[in-house]
Amino acid sequence: MRRRALLPLLATLTAGLASLPTLAQPPQEAMERMRRENEERQRQLQEMNRFHAEQERQRHEQERQRQEQARRWQEGQRRQLEEEQRRRDENMRRMQERNRRNDEMLRQRRERDRQMREMERQRREVDRQRQRIERERH
Repeated sequence: MRRRALLPLLATLTAGLASLPTLAQPPQEAMERMRRENEERQRQLQEMNRFHAEQERQRHEQERQRQEQARRWQEGQRRQLEEEQRRRDENMRRMQERNRRNDEMLRQRRERDRQMREMERQRREVDRQRQRIERERH
């Protein structure tokens, strides 16, 4: 093996050995060092948990906002459709009212026309009778 390839391995072993309690360290120091390392690991774990909890909170907030936005959009769509339906209904009602008035006017016009024809027929009949009476007189 080349010397360069051994350097990272040597560094890893050195770091590992440095973290082990040595025979020269009294047991009290080794325990204290392990306690500090344990506390540091605990602190890092708590920090990681806080970070993940914050990410989860933000994700929930974004989802809540997305749902609220979707709800507002749907509400807007519903209101728009209701307004369009209300306008269609109003236009239909107006058209039906206009048709009803037109039908009534047409009925009245036909009635007047019928009456006028009847009066004209009666007038002609009266004229014929008058002419007949005048002829009979002469």
